[in-house]
Amino acid sequence: MANGGNRKHDEARSAKINAIRANARGISLEQLALASCPTCCRPAGDAYFRADARGHGVEGCVDAHHTLAHHVGERASWLYRPEAQMIRKAVLDSLLSL
Repeated sequence: MANGGNRKHDEARSAKINAIRANARGISLEQLALASCPTCCRPAGDAYFRADARGHGVEGCVDAHHTLAHHVGERASWLYRPEAQMIRKAVLDSLLSL
């Protein structure tokens, strides 16, 4: 996975993003998990996701907020694909540069 890393690194990256967001809001990670995603405004366990007729993901939210919940199947594949990991890497890099 060029530039995106592997899932273990992405989970650590997502945890940092979520910790920064929780700290900025003055809430715990548990409270953050109950809040809506800042990108798609949906709960952590119900990310925006649209599949084609074969059930393959064609668009959806890949915000780190959704890594606070467990996903399986095509939704998990969508959330952890290399392109999604690269987006979260860019978000973390941006947050750390502030």
